[in-house]
Amino acid sequence: MTTTEFFVAALGLIAGCAVVFRVFPTRQSASSRETASGSQSANSSNHEPPRAWHEVLNVSPIATLEEIKAAYKDMIAMYHPDRVANLGIELRVLAEQKAKEINRAYQYATRRR
Repeated sequence: MTTTEFFVAALGLIAGCAVVFRVFPTRQSASSRETASGSQSANSSNHEPPRAWHEVLNVSPIATLEEIKAAYKDMIAMYHPDRVANLGIELRVLAEQKAKEINRAYQYATRRR
């Protein structure tokens, strides 16, 4: 094989790969795809206003710090990643989103007290 033939073959291979990658987009891993869709759904496609911290923690808006802590412990126990580790990927992603929502609500509530 001459140098010219080698370069023509290499160029054809590169052009072929470029066409294939344009026609068939690369597959993302499940976690990166869900992370990307989760951030989009949380921001734009959900169309639901964010819930108030007391609704997330299922307490009264005038709850004491002890009541907030107890509600947080109960709620996070249900959605903790260790509890859902053996479930399907969709349920793990939902639990992760719910746990983040619970953590944000708890942080907001404890800062306000």
